[in-house]
Amino acid sequence: MVLIALLALLFSLQSPPAGAPDPAQARQQRQELEARERSARLAKLDKEWKSFEVAPFLVLSERQDALARQAAADSVILWKWMGETFPTFAPESYAPTPILCVHSDEDGAGSDGYVEGGYVFAGEGPYVLSIYPAPFLASNVRRRVAEAWFQAKDRDLYFALPGWMRAGLVEVLADARTKGGRLILKPDTDTLNDFAGLMREDKLIPLRKFLKQPLARAASEGEGRDRRFSPSPQAGQFVRYLLAGKGAKGAKTSKILPDTLAALSAKLPALAWEVDAALKEAGVSASAPEWSERRAREFEKLEARVLPEVFEAVFADWTDKDWDALIEGYKFDKF
Repeated sequence: MVLIALLALLFSLQSPPAGAPDPAQARQQRQELEARERSARLAKLDKEWKSFEVAPFLVLSERQDALARQAAADSVILWKWMGETFPTFAPESYAPTPILCVHSDEDGAGSDGYVEGGYVFAGEGPYVLSIYPAPFLASNVRRRVAEAWFQAKDRDLYFALPGWMRAGLVEVLADARTKGGRLILKPDTDTLNDFAGLMREDKLIPLRKFLKQPLARAASEGEGRDRRFSPSPQAGQFVRYLLAGKGAKGAKTSKILPDTLAALSAKLPALAWEVDAALKEAGVSASAPEWSERRAREFEKLEARVLPEVFEAVFADWTDKDWDALIEGYKFDKF
């Protein structure tokens, strides 16, 4: 009987819940909800606001048309880049496009949710990204649009990503810029100096250890930084090497990111079950305002156990020679 119960539990963790919509149905439902929420937003628009589309984005502007169009143009480039760069991240899931709300000042932006050091709304419908004229605006919009893409695709998988990957993406996108319709992932001088300083002071964590350990949560929400992880020049250098450096073309290094996603995806049903149980025990329902943040924290609690397992799955056939080449490559790549 015990064996049967264990098999039943295993099957339940690997199978979709009874009555869950298939991917095509889920896509249609999300598209319909996206259309309804956009219509509702437009219906409540004050006369001081303008609305226009820069496909696939709906843009709302409070006397900030030039800023709105620039933010939308950059967001279109990044949204396309996300799909091309992470084709194996929840490939069957439809990601509702964020509504870009460009306010005249910070007080107005607070009604929708900050971009600078703030958050994106986590829901089944489109996210609302609040924008206003501020320092570091471009880098914050880029990282929030990327976060919205990940969360809209599969929020749990995004929460389960290794800290080095999420923090690395924040570092990379904070430096990114657009040119000629393309996203340029070249680090700025300060970023290079930060990493060079770690090398010079011998403060780099050995890479094999670095990829198996959680990153500390950020103590505060700072400019250009993800609110869940402290700044990490090492993570940024490594992720940039895999996305834009020689690592993106290496026979083995080019597989690190997709293989990590594959390993996590296989574990996700069981991890989500643990998180669901923890939230239920804590009395936090999906309708609670803190639900999304608490869910992210519960996934983070599992990292110390999960990351070594993912590491073993991704690097099982790597030799010492492979590791030496990877370490040398990411440290000294010029991008």
